Amino acid sequence: MENNWTPVSFSDAVNLNPTVKLTKGEEYPFVDMKSVDPAWREVSFSELRAFKSGGAKFLPKDTLNVFLKSLKILMAVWVSLHGKLKP
Repeated sequence: MENNWTPVSFSDAVNLNPTVKLTKGEEYPFVDMKSVDPAWREVSFSELRAFKSGGAKFLPKDTLNVFLKSLKILMAVWVSLHGKLKP
């Protein structure tokens, strides 16, 4: 099997905490936390709600906490094997 991967920096491969702007009063898909199953990677919104202010905002295809925990573990393993990460 041929390896067609191209090495890139972490910051070019991953966008952490992207800015999500919502307009006050506009309706957006809303997912309450009781609808989120930590054992399942996909979620469907349950209703549209008018945006008031605050709260967590996500983009389609966002990957949350599980990915970040895995990434921290991988980074710790990398550092233990290879030393410091280069920016």
